[in-house]
Amino acid sequence: MEDYNNKKKNLQFEPVPYKKVTHEFIKNQDAIYNPIIQKYTNPIHETKVTDFEKQNFIDVLAKNKDRALRYEQTYNILNFESKMKGLEQRPDYPKEKAWYFRPGKDTK
Repeated sequence: MEDYNNKKKNLQFEPVPYKKVTHEFIKNQDAIYNPIIQKYTNPIHETKVTDFEKQNFIDVLAKNKDRALRYEQTYNILNFESKMKGLEQRPDYPKEKAWYFRPGKDTK
């Protein structure tokens, strides 16, 4: 019981040191990003964020293109050119099928 009372009356961990937050610190935090021109004031941070956004944009476009090819035609319906040109060496490249022949439906 004495050990329990001792633990309740005395701190069992090191308290977080006091950090004084000044008006200048808050203003500097507000000035990190300019919402009007939508850029960071630090050019190094701005280039990192811009590069990340460009790479993310490219990844999203590639993922959307893959999803579209999964459900749409794999050839252009106007000129019959393949939309998958350059992907022939990949193992998951679809096999060629004749577009006019449907086994089991077109046979007599």
